[in-house]
Amino acid sequence: MATKKELYAKLVDETNKLCDELQLKDKVRLGFLAILDEHVAPKAAGMPIDIDSVTLKDEAGKITHIKCQLSGAYLPATTDFFYEEKSGNGIEGLDGKKLRRLSKQAEKARKDFEKKVKATDKALKEDLFEGRITAAEYKEKFEMVTKAGADYSTVSAPVPTETTDAPAA
Repeated sequence: MATKKELYAKLVDETNKLCDELQLKDKVRLGFLAILDEHVAPKAAGMPIDIDSVTLKDEAGKITHIKCQLSGAYLPATTDFFYEEKSGNGIEGLDGKKLRRLSKQAEKARKDFEKKVKATDKALKEDLFEGRITAAEYKEKFEMVTKAGADYSTVSAPVPTETTDAPAA
């Protein structure tokens, strides 16, 4: 019987083959792979990462995209999207630099969420101390904010725009 890792690798391989056969655009391929990652990818905390499971490569075998560890989105493997890994142990990007799997966009979303939680906590505590809300209301409102978590839906690569040779009007 195949392991989860082997089954997942086969699913990714078959998905890539199908996308090639149907000549689907990279954005569609990345969407399918993100769904597979979310629902099927084996998870093991503290285990070494299989580079092939968190990267996409071109025909020559060069890494073109890296999966962000926070958002799960595949982004171009450049320092425009990912932080550089100073220790040299990261994934080699398109620009030849070693990259961390933490995207700049996801880290910004996480920090923005932390700021929102702190501001909400401060405002709710003021309301609690002033007697405008009860302790139960404070707890309920604070849990609503923290339960939502950071919004990583904004993490994505810019969509390339097509230019036309039409004359300017």
